[in-house]
Amino acid sequence: MYQALAIKWRPKQFDQVVGQKHVTTTLANAIKLKRLGHAYLFAGPRGIGKTTLARIFAKGLNCLSSDEPVAVPCDKCDSCLEIAAGNSIDVMEIDGASNNSVDDVRQLRENVKYAPSRSRNKIYIIDEVHMLSGSAFNALLKTLEEPPPHVKFFFATTDPQKLPDTIISRCQRFDLRKISRFQIAERLQQILEAEKIPYEKEALLAVAAAAEGGMRDAESLLDQLLVYCEKEIRRQDVAALLGLVPREVVTDCSRAILAQDLSRIVTLVGKVIEQGWDVPQFLGSLVRHFRDLLVLEVAGPEKNLTDTPPEEIEEARKLSAEFTRSRLLGILNSLIREENRIKNTLSEQIALEMTLIEVARSRGRVYIDDLIARVEELASAIPEGPAAAGSPPAAPAVDSSPQRKEEVTVPADPPGERDTEAANPSPPCSIKEAWPGFLETLGANRPMLKAYLVQGVPREIEDGVVTITFREEFDFHREALEDSPKRSYMENLLSNKVGLPVRLAFQVETGGPAPQDRPLPASTPPPRKGSLIRDNPLIEAALDKFDGTVIDVKE
Repeated sequence: MYQALAIKWRPKQFDQVVGQKHVTTTLANAIKLKRLGHAYLFAGPRGIGKTTLARIFAKGLNCLSSDEPVAVPCDKCDSCLEIAAGNSIDVMEIDGASNNSVDDVRQLRENVKYAPSRSRNKIYIIDEVHMLSGSAFNALLKTLEEPPPHVKFFFATTDPQKLPDTIISRCQRFDLRKISRFQIAERLQQILEAEKIPYEKEALLAVAAAAEGGMRDAESLLDQLLVYCEKEIRRQDVAALLGLVPREVVTDCSRAILAQDLSRIVTLVGKVIEQGWDVPQFLGSLVRHFRDLLVLEVAGPEKNLTDTPPEEIEEARKLSAEFTRSRLLGILNSLIREENRIKNTLSEQIALEMTLIEVARSRGRVYIDDLIARVEELASAIPEGPAAAGSPPAAPAVDSSPQRKEEVTVPADPPGERDTEAANPSPPCSIKEAWPGFLETLGANRPMLKAYLVQGVPREIEDGVVTITFREEFDFHREALEDSPKRSYMENLLSNKVGLPVRLAFQVETGGPAPQDRPLPASTPPPRKGSLIRDNPLIEAALDKFDGTVIDVKE
């Protein structure tokens, strides 16, 4: 009689269990070191070996090939054969879903009093133990805490969160993990080679991916393929049987998204519907494809972290290089969000078309990470000093590092000229004459400083100090200009304009109208709040870079 592959190839020893090394090593060592507990809990997803481990452990405890428990059951004695066949009278497998009442647990409590009939231990394997009722759990507590020496409890569950803490605390808990697709594919390869059936490795990887970490699911799919395929198991047969979208269609769709080819996207969606492919599955394939592109962009092709076949890695790497990392993340966010939502829509085709068109239109979108990186790049390119390429000739090169007035360098003059200058302390150029040129040079290099400064009225030099007066409503401008690096920069620039070292002092008028002899041209309008933002060099650079405009400025 034909046996299903999941039953025929069920592991019989700890070393045959795939992907659960942390559990098998612990259980084998517990037997070797004679440190056996009375209750064990195996938790994890379906089809990864919970009940199988419980059976192997039971065989090791009751194996008759030795007077003591063994880590490697013989699989030949009556006890091992009966446990493997599921008809041992001392190893009872109970379905927690159908035997979940308090009466069932009371019956179990009565049975544990009796010694095992032929074996060393009486073992209860309760599958899906989380299905027991609250009353049943309460009835089991005392027996579970202090069972007779010959009794062992093995619990298996796919939902350990539903178990009471009082039950979990009385057990040794083992969390089983999903099995990687490579380990599943390797196990399927061993089975097919033993069965002498030809196969394609790509087909086995596709089966392993569809199993989503469950070995039993993979073996069941393989059973279906053996019936569907006539001779060799090929990847196209797997795609046809499982309704998988061909990889070429998924790659073509990603290229259409990259090129923003909306017509091609609509055509591909129509093909998906026409071929009867599952729309959520196609969307899931797109998610995995773009995830692979992101991994290739982040980690490179050296690491075996993607589902992409080795012969397609180089092509996928080139494709990933055409996307920015931010755009890949944005596409993945959109697709994952729609993947959770599309199953509840009235028209999957319309929802898929809208999603892919929206994703494709993200080509011109500016992502915040890219924007920050570009602005920082532009900021680093702006010179700190006032002299830069393209500056007006009237702006001499000035060191922008903070300096006190004593550090301002004045060109050396002959001794006779210094004596004449000492006798006549008036500067070669008055503040009123130098101020417009000073503002022009300042605006070309530090427009924000000019925006602050035009609201002040300068006075002539007194004892080497130029006092600039602001009205009360512009006290904020005065505070901004008090910053030491800004003040030093302006002092250096103004000193070069007037030909003498000067210092700047700022003050606020306490009342009365503003002086009318403002040296600014009469046509200069007072800057508004929006102009202060637009005059910021970083904002101006960003607007030029992205060809943008400032629509509104809000506080």
